[in-house]
Amino acid sequence: MFGLTQNDWENFREAAHEMLDDVVSAKVLGGLGADAREELLSDLTLIRRAVLASEEPHIVVVGKRDIELSDILQGLLNNGRELGTLPETTHGHWAPYDFANGRIHILDLRRDEDEELNTKPIGLAIPDVVIGVVKSREEDVELVVEDLIRAVYQAEDNYDFTPASAIAIHRDSPSREVGDFLTQQAVKGTFHEWGFERHWTDVVQLNRPGALVRTLLPEMPQESRLVLARVSADPQAKREISDALIRVCSSVNATIASVPLPIAGTVPITSVQLVMIAGIAYVSGRELNSRTITEFLTAMGINVASGLALRELARTLVQLVPFAGPFVSAAIAGKATQAIGRSAQKYYI
Repeated sequence: MFGLTQNDWENFREAAHEMLDDVVSAKVLGGLGADAREELLSDLTLIRRAVLASEEPHIVVVGKRDIELSDILQGLLNNGRELGTLPETTHGHWAPYDFANGRIHILDLRRDEDEELNTKPIGLAIPDVVIGVVKSREEDVELVVEDLIRAVYQAEDNYDFTPASAIAIHRDSPSREVGDFLTQQAVKGTFHEWGFERHWTDVVQLNRPGALVRTLLPEMPQESRLVLARVSADPQAKREISDALIRVCSSVNATIASVPLPIAGTVPITSVQLVMIAGIAYVSGRELNSRTITEFLTAMGINVASGLALRELARTLVQLVPFAGPFVSAAIAGKATQAIGRSAQKYYI
């Protein structure tokens, strides 16, 4: 896990998994109907995949070799800072690219007109994303459309999985956007001529900050979304991913609290809230550990001793939930989780 020692990450992940296991074993499931129980387990799996099983994204790039790879990555990550030193030779091979907040892997399959597309390297790693790149005002777009389709189909053949995809239009200068429109129509027209839906994939402007990453994130696997949002410098992308995490955690806690729980038994609820806070902090670029969460709780006015383990933090977090009466209601648990999530979002992002 980028930014953490392997031991730090493993310790946090193990503790967080145990806390989510406690949610399942807290006599909550027995009090739920079949549909609610199935939904709860599904949401908990989603949280595990998104936060605790996060993986470095693998991205395939296709099209012509007439756009600098650094410009493509700049457009994808909306990163106004220097990208750092890129590997010298990456064409045709998966290559890691390290940034301040994480790592992504790029397979550059761009080619000249007289070259054949080599999709064999796709068999070495599952691509989360396939991006086609084309210059603005370019109307001969058959190469990028063909290669995008072939790369997506190769991933489907190899892994029975459809990666997220998009075609990104690049302008060399901040000239008028009419050239982007012409290229966009050429792309859609080519898909239509070849028997595909005109909107088979999204066509976005690479020069528009955040447009590409925000288009791709909702279609990506849960395991790689958080890392790409973390590496991206686009605050809206970070907020959208954290919004989704807040929604699912609020739903989980409302479901847990639909089974009457005494205040002393609310640690399963606060366990979910802690994992949510950690996920939001991670998306923002912070380290995924107890210290990061303690910092937030202290800022919220909760007196937290440094060095507390996750389980102790879960008990401390009970103080943030405005309970009424001896039991926790579903409405209070859901709204309290949402409020804590929004506070974490404002604090970290």
